[in-house]
Amino acid sequence: MKLNFVPVRFSQRILLGFSVLILFFLSVMIGVELVGIPGTANKGNLERFRTRILSDMEVVSGLLSQRIAGWQRERRSDLDGLAASPSFCRLVERQSAQTGRDLARELDAFRTSQPDIESLALLDPGGTSVLAASGGFAAAANAAAIGIGSEQSARLTHPGYRETVDIYHAPDRTPRLRIMRQVFSTATPDQLSGLLVAECDIERAVRARIWSVSNLVSRDWQCVVAGKSGGSVTQFSDTRTGRAEPREVASDLSAFTPVRLAMSGIEGPYDGPDQHGEPVLAFYRQVRFDQGIALALVLMTDRGRALHPASVELWQRCILWLFMFTAGIGLCMFLSKQISRPINELVAVARRIEAGDLTGRVAAPGASELGRFAAVFNGMVDHIEMSHQDLERQVQDRTRDLRQLSARQEAILTAAPDIIVEADTEQVYTWSNRAGFEFFGEDFLGQPVAAYVVGEANISTLFQASADGAAKANYVENWQRRKDGEVRLLAWWSSELKDEHGRVTRVISTARDITERKQAEEALQREYAELERFNRVTLGRELRMIELKKEINTLLNAAGQPAKYRIVSDPP
Repeated sequence: MKLNFVPVRFSQRILLGFSVLILFFLSVMIGVELVGIPGTANKGNLERFRTRILSDMEVVSGLLSQRIAGWQRERRSDLDGLAASPSFCRLVERQSAQTGRDLARELDAFRTSQPDIESLALLDPGGTSVLAASGGFAAAANAAAIGIGSEQSARLTHPGYRETVDIYHAPDRTPRLRIMRQVFSTATPDQLSGLLVAECDIERAVRARIWSVSNLVSRDWQCVVAGKSGGSVTQFSDTRTGRAEPREVASDLSAFTPVRLAMSGIEGPYDGPDQHGEPVLAFYRQVRFDQGIALALVLMTDRGRALHPASVELWQRCILWLFMFTAGIGLCMFLSKQISRPINELVAVARRIEAGDLTGRVAAPGASELGRFAAVFNGMVDHIEMSHQDLERQVQDRTRDLRQLSARQEAILTAAPDIIVEADTEQVYTWSNRAGFEFFGEDFLGQPVAAYVVGEANISTLFQASADGAAKANYVENWQRRKDGEVRLLAWWSSELKDEHGRVTRVISTARDITERKQAEEALQREYAELERFNRVTLGRELRMIELKKEINTLLNAAGQPAKYRIVSDPP
């Protein structure tokens, strides 16, 4: 079964062709908008939007990283300035009750001037007892009360640890930045006189830095700052609302790829699921404080919400493209009608001409291709009409001649006394002149030839040999039964009719009734035979008389009779 999906009508083909072309271009445009052009910088509208979001996140995260790192450097610089102050160092060296009160006032004044520092404590050179404290450390009596164990105290008082930075999580999981600075004696610079410990609220500091760049941060973005403590990763900042959100201390956060990579010191964009399996766009980087002390900074947003404007824009363009497609189809229908109208007129005129009406003409004037074609077509029709008229005259003349010839032939055939018949290759009569009907009857056409043959002489032999082309039988005589039942002797002359391939298709035969002639010939033959017999009898008698005369003469000669008595005989 052959399937044909191409319309037959020309206008439908034009409409289909233009529609496929417009649909192809629209598909290409949609494909370019979705995936871009392969091998070029054009990555499609969604990809461009995604790249722009990730690029903005990279810029903002870089700025936040610098500001957070700068903040902790400023706090370290502030604490370093306090620890290096000669007046503060001399107070630490005195080690008296009055000195303890003076140190507490000094620490309170320093903490007041530095709002980011929430707690201050001065430990003895062994790092076990608190000499003075302020803020959150005010009630602490020893190092253990502020979360510093003996092992850590021993490490902090080591001469090589001039300054140490750490992230400490209180029992409520509140993250704190701790800066521990060794204080040295003014008289002996290498002699440790105390250990200064400062604690800052990282969340508040980070949130303040994030809100300082709020004009650069989308309200749909989520800023996650996480730190590692005790082997677990803790999220301690989510700045979408500006309030402290419930902290997430979970193993799945450490499995969140951006946090894990940022904690490893790697930075880059991310497009994938978050710790809850929701698709997000993110950019991650590390905020390094000190050797082994760093924060993971991740800017992320819901992928669907982030790309929603691009999807809306794409849908708007699709609607526009659909309108363009609809308008294009309408234009194609208009153009197809304009293009196919002259062709339809041409087809209508051609059908009129096919039906025999040569008066039809195509009305398509102008210098266009169709106009020129219409002019050529009309000229062709004019020529055909003239040729047709001339041919009709010739046909009429020829028909008149043929009618005259046919009338002449019909008169000849009717007047001919001989029988003229036609038989096919099956030896069946198919045509006859008037003499044939008079002899065989009015209903002999369609009858086999053998049905009218009498006796052993069969005219079918003549027809079969002639029809097969194997032999050429020109003449034969046989007895035929006439329509009244009388048997007559007919003499047949036959000739073959062949087609253009040389195959015999008909046999034309003429027959003449020779019964009387045959009977006359037979009577003459009988008379001639009788005469011949009579002549033979008469001749015998004459020869006998001559023999008798010869015998008499011989006897007379023997008897010596005179010649006058002899019998004269005629020579035989």
